[in-house]
Amino acid sequence: MRKFTTFLTGIIMLISLANAQNGFENIDIGFEFQKYAIDQSENYWFLTNDVLYKKQGDALLQYTDVNTNMEYTQFKDLIIYDEGLYVITDHNIYDFNFDDPQQCEDLGFNDQITKVFLSNGKLIVFSTPSVPNLKIQIYNEGVWSEADDVPYFATIDGAVDFNGTYYAIIRGEGVFKYDGEDFTLLSEVSLNDLQIWSSVLWGIGSGGVYFLQNEELKPRTAITSINGGLELCVMNGELWTSQVNQLIRIDFDRIQGFKVPKSFTKFPSCLPTQTIVQYAGGSEIITFNPDEYISDPSFSTPENQKFLDVNNVEAAYNIRNSIFWDLSGNAYYKVPKEQDASSIFATSIWFGGKDSEGELHISADRFDQEHVFNAGPLRLADAGTDEVVTDQFNRIWKLDRATIENFKYRYEQGQIEDGTWPIDFNIASWPAHGPEGYAENLAPFIDANNDGVYNPMDGDYPDIEGDQMLYWVMNDVYDGRTPIDNFNESPALGIEIHCKAWANVYEDANSEELEAINNATFLDVEFINRSDTTYTDFYAALCSDADLGYAFDDFIECDVLNHAFFAYNGDDDDDVSGPGYGNYPPAQAFMFLDAPVQYSIPDVDTGIYMSSFMYYQNGGDDVGDPVFASDYYNYMNAKWKDGTDLTFGGNGIDETDVACRYMFPGNSDMTYNIGTGGVEVPDWNIWAMYNNGSTPVDVRGVAANGPYTLEPGQKITYRFAFAWARDEEPSGSFSSYFKLKSIMPYFHQWQRTGEFPSNYNFTIVPVGINPQPASALGVELYPNPASSSVTLKCNAENAIYSIYSLSGKVMKSGRILNNSEMVSLDNINPGLYIVNITDGKVSVTEKLIINF
Repeated sequence: MRKFTTFLTGIIMLISLANAQNGFENIDIGFEFQKYAIDQSENYWFLTNDVLYKKQGDALLQYTDVNTNMEYTQFKDLIIYDEGLYVITDHNIYDFNFDDPQQCEDLGFNDQITKVFLSNGKLIVFSTPSVPNLKIQIYNEGVWSEADDVPYFATIDGAVDFNGTYYAIIRGEGVFKYDGEDFTLLSEVSLNDLQIWSSVLWGIGSGGVYFLQNEELKPRTAITSINGGLELCVMNGELWTSQVNQLIRIDFDRIQGFKVPKSFTKFPSCLPTQTIVQYAGGSEIITFNPDEYISDPSFSTPENQKFLDVNNVEAAYNIRNSIFWDLSGNAYYKVPKEQDASSIFATSIWFGGKDSEGELHISADRFDQEHVFNAGPLRLADAGTDEVVTDQFNRIWKLDRATIENFKYRYEQGQIEDGTWPIDFNIASWPAHGPEGYAENLAPFIDANNDGVYNPMDGDYPDIEGDQMLYWVMNDVYDGRTPIDNFNESPALGIEIHCKAWANVYEDANSEELEAINNATFLDVEFINRSDTTYTDFYAALCSDADLGYAFDDFIECDVLNHAFFAYNGDDDDDVSGPGYGNYPPAQAFMFLDAPVQYSIPDVDTGIYMSSFMYYQNGGDDVGDPVFASDYYNYMNAKWKDGTDLTFGGNGIDETDVACRYMFPGNSDMTYNIGTGGVEVPDWNIWAMYNNGSTPVDVRGVAANGPYTLEPGQKITYRFAFAWARDEEPSGSFSSYFKLKSIMPYFHQWQRTGEFPSNYNFTIVPVGINPQPASALGVELYPNPASSSVTLKCNAENAIYSIYSLSGKVMKSGRILNNSEMVSLDNINPGLYIVNITDGKVSVTEKLIINF
């Protein structure tokens, strides 16, 4: 028997505020606990194997089988419900008696308990009366159901009662429905937890966030940075999940990630009305105020890492200029997107030029090692930035044609102006205008009333390319530039970079051309010199580590007349190790469609955008990975790291004395000899990896455009295309090689005409939560116009309000308690704002005018 006195108050809470920063505050409990809960009176409860603790002031009260009537070998869980606290032991479930712990109610289960879940007031209990025998029972209003067999003897990771049907996660098997008698498989998707929020069933697991719609689990997002989310919890009326290193807030049109100071262990058991967002990490409770958080661009979140996925490609992008992978070692340019194989590992844009003193300025990245690029625009006065603007732009905006057309339709119906249709977050927050001191106009938009000001309430909306587009702004002025091997002794350029990644869809493509657009993505890059420096001999380059499935069996080549380089497999089978393409692997191209410098071709009306192409190897020698700033610049200028020229033939080093600009051009430069400056090389026929004795390897290529002079304030634009082709004919890997070369001209034809094929179909239908007029929630705003404060009234209990600027920035947010809340407007500039109020089921949008 355990020897404890009735109440021990000698265990002092160790409160440490040393980490009270960036919205987080840590409280050290002094010992590790397996579960914790917050009751309706905001008391904290902690559970170890053999002791239940209650925090009382700076002391802890202890409850065991000595001072309670609870009998147990070990404690297993704590579950808060509206009126009390369930304590789960190895064989019993007790309704804890706060007034007299000796009178805890035994719910009469008395069997070997494995997991217990509370949902809609019902306890869903899984037990093992014998091995291997797993049972389920429901406790509802004091009555136990009959025990039913669970079809698999496995761990249960989550269970809920949703609209009268039970859903359970059986680890390793999938998500099952239980009707009170039988289990049926709903989905084989791997999930870690289930939760009901805003009248929707949500799941989190290895594929990201899912929700239930028409009896099907659909992905809310597949972004890799939240794969493997551990738990779901409703706090402050919001849905939260987690990874070890971040908290994640989920909404219908936005997912936000927050870097945590202490590794995540568990969420509390709490009521959905719990107003403090928090979690446990080891022996500490970490509370979090999102309004005080400043984001870190070097930390991946669902906001700053997104997918382009409208057609047959699923490609990952981030705001750090190192795209097509998840920044954690996994390639993510999947074609077709239903398979695991990726045709590209990582791609980035390099920039470099010389100032008036001849000093080299380089901004380049390969695998997010150099940490050169930062989020957001640059100030006009000094080409600098600050953490507030960085935080505001530390995200990627994702929009598709359907969302835009839905918005336009709702505006025509008057539903935007009267607030009965909620504006999509990406439209509402579109960064059309820069903050004070920055460029007035940033992201392109359709100005419905031609007043020069972006305002969705006037019918303005983002101007997007293609059927789906990602947009972000970055710069190369980053205080965290990592000095790797002296690379960052090179000063920044002071360039502001606007990126648009986009794609078109063509379903059921019935021709080679239409198939090509459905397997392609595009990237538009516009950069502005915000510095006061004139750069000469300036180059921009596209660098890629092109891994076609398995990384170490590829060849690389360039096509001069098609302004491209491409990778193809060096053998007929790509399945050596890891996710591969198997037999008849594809080929992947990287193309210039538009650039400022063109190398003229006789008798041809367009020049060559690709001024040079270099291949380098994975390694540290003179033909290996760049290390110093000069290495990057040399590769952009058709030179090896030691400054020697690329020469025609062999491995590009001293095979001949003919300097050239294109490595492995195949037969694409045999007519005009552009790469050799018109010098014919009659002794050579086709210079390619497949016929010069090269061994298939991990190939990396750099295609540059330049040189040119970049003046202060000058704007430069590029358009790149990423084309993919696969021909599953018996001729093997070269079938894809020839098919890829045959489709490249389509891309230049589309660029010349401005007509990119698409048959994107969508329906104008309601999505997300239910938009309603203000009367639906009894919403009132007064005074309006307001000055120092505004009162928000609402019939719904614990409704959530958000006040948005027209650029989409959240100015204020919180909960409307007791149906009325007076909100201070201090530190909010005069102007027009959008107020959104929701109870999780119904959403109301109103306009608010703030005067001096």
